[in-house]
Amino acid sequence: AMNISGQAWQEIEAQLSGNMNNLRAQTNAAMDFGKLKIDISAAGANQNWKGQLQSFQFAPRLGEAWTLQAPANYQLANGSIRLDKTCLRTGSSAQLCANANGNAGRIEGRELPLSLLDPWIREKMPDQNYLPYGVVNLEGNFARGNTGAWNGDIALLSSAGGLRLNTRVNRDVISYSDLNFDIKLIGERIDMRLDALLPEAGAITGELQTGFNEFAPLKGKLSLNVQQLTWLELMSPDLADPQGKLVGQLLFSGTRTVPNISGDARLNQFSAELPGLGIKITEGDITLQGEPGGMARVNGVLSSGKGKLQINGSLDLADKNSPLQVTLKGEN
Repeated sequence: AMNISGQAWQEIEAQLSGNMNNLRAQTNAAMDFGKLKIDISAAGANQNWKGQLQSFQFAPRLGEAWTLQAPANYQLANGSIRLDKTCLRTGSSAQLCANANGNAGRIEGRELPLSLLDPWIREKMPDQNYLPYGVVNLEGNFARGNTGAWNGDIALLSSAGGLRLNTRVNRDVISYSDLNFDIKLIGERIDMRLDALLPEAGAITGELQTGFNEFAPLKGKLSLNVQQLTWLELMSPDLADPQGKLVGQLLFSGTRTVPNISGDARLNQFSAELPGLGIKITEGDITLQGEPGGMARVNGVLSSGKGKLQINGSLDLADKNSPLQVTLKGEN
């Protein structure tokens, strides 16, 4: 296997014909996330090229294969892109289309399956067996202004979805409904907003403003009202059946390179089991208070049987390598 730009390629087979100014490429490739088959032509020189995408097939590791509906012409000229309406479809109702006329473009997706995230999830959680479910609808419009900068709007909508344990008994670990995620591109600026409903009358809302530059400033907030804590099992394989409520607001500042996270959050009515240790936690109440410099203070109490455990600690959110420092004091 080869590694190109962080992606492992198990197999690449390419057939080229023509000359440097009039090419045709037919390629088969196998990667971690699936298999690709492409047939494309290109004619031109320097910054001016045109050709046709004659066929395109993508078979993801999980889910249906995607196929180009019809050949599509394209043209690249002095930094502008022209593309006939190009649509990929599955055997069912999923579809992804794009087109561009040089100074404007559009992308539209219908019933895009969240199962396409499966390779990424397996990379991040290789020891777990989780399955993403649900579909997303996507709509994006882009236009280049007089200065040459691109502006645009991208909207993602999903009626329901999440992540479930991939066993004989489907058990949701993370779930949502009525998700709206909007992105606005204004020159070098990016504005994002998220709204979604969570189980048992919970909700999550957030907004973030930043830029493409790694030193662009950050400004944003994330409000949480989480009434179901099954997702905490993702954090630790030793934790089972977590219950309780998590409510709070996180504030984001600093830059993309050095972000600062502050705000407050409270986990109360918390209970869970640690089967490996034979411990059952009840009546948990933990607060997290974030300071503008990135330091977070953790304080709380947990009960187990007749005993109580006091928790005091700190975590430097500005330093990803900083460990959580905790002091525990127990009674009975």
